[in-house]
Amino acid sequence: MTQQDRVFEVCGMPVVRDLFRGYNTLLFSYGVTNSGKTHTVTGSADDPGVLPRSVAAILDVLDRQGAQGDFAVRPKYATQVEFCSDPRVTAPTFRVAPGEDRWVDGLHRRSDDVDAAVKMISDELAADGGREWVYQLYVSYFEIYNEMVYDLLDLSTLTTVQVAESKQPRGRGRPRGRKRQQQAAVADDPLAMSATQIGALPRTALLVRTEGGRSNEPFVDGVTAVRVRGVRDLARVLVHGQLRRSVHATGLNAGSSRSHALLQARLVKIRRSAVVGPATTPATASSSVLVGQASVRGLTV
Repeated sequence: MTQQDRVFEVCGMPVVRDLFRGYNTLLFSYGVTNSGKTHTVTGSADDPGVLPRSVAAILDVLDRQGAQGDFAVRPKYATQVEFCSDPRVTAPTFRVAPGEDRWVDGLHRRSDDVDAAVKMISDELAADGGREWVYQLYVSYFEIYNEMVYDLLDLSTLTTVQVAESKQPRGRGRPRGRKRQQQAAVADDPLAMSATQIGALPRTALLVRTEGGRSNEPFVDGVTAVRVRGVRDLARVLVHGQLRRSVHATGLNAGSSRSHALLQARLVKIRRSAVVGPATTPATASSSVLVGQASVRGLTV
C-alpha cells in the first residue's frame, strides 16, 4: 500500500507549487465504492490524506515567509476580493472539534522530501518580491449530492463568535409548533448542539454561477468561506464539514460517501501597502477598490 506522505509528495506538492505561481489548481479522485477515494483524499486523523496535507503545506509556506496578512477582506466570486467586517469570516475562533489533536499531530508528521519541497516554494516566493505581498487563506467545503450543491459549513455552529441574525418575518414559510421551538432553542445556543444535531441541520441548495458571464470563471454563489491560519483551524473546519456530509450504507461500505465533496482553498494575495476599508459609495461596493492590490487563486480537492 502506498503511504499517504508519498501520494502527497507526488500528487499534492506540484499543485501547491502551481498555486503560488499564480495558477488555479485541481486534485480529483474517482473510483468505485470502497476503492479508497476518501482514505486517499481526506484520510484520517492519524493518517491524513492529500487534501489536509495540501492545505497544511500552503500554511507552512506562509509561516516560513512571515507572510500572513491581517486585512479585513474575503474572496468574492471567482477572482475578486472585497472588504468584510464579519469576524466569523476574517478572524474566526473555531469550535473545538473531537479528535483535533490527532489531526494536528498527523499533519506535523511528514517526510524530509516534503519539507524540502515546502522550503523550495518559500525560497521562490522570497526571490520573486515576496516581501511586497502578504497572503490570507480561506477555505470553503461543499458537496454535490443528487445534482445539487450544498454548503457543509455553518458559521453559527462552526465559530464561537455569534452575530445577531435578523428576525424571520411572520407568514408563509415560517416554522410552527415543535419545529419552531426546536429552531429557537438552536438559535439561542448553537454551540450547545451535538454532532448529530449539527449533521441534521437543514440545508439550502446553492447555485453555480460564472463571473461576468464568462464560462471559464465558475463559482458557487453564497458558499461559506472562512479564514484558516494554522492546521488546528483546518482540522476544526474539516471535522465540522464531515458531520454534514451525505453518508449512507451500501453492500460494500457501511459508511459510504453518497456525494462528491469539494474543499476549495482560496489564497488571497494582497499588497502590503494596500488600503482596505468599507465601501463609501455604491460605485466602490465591489472589489474594484482593490484592483491591482489583490488577487485570488484557488486549489480545489
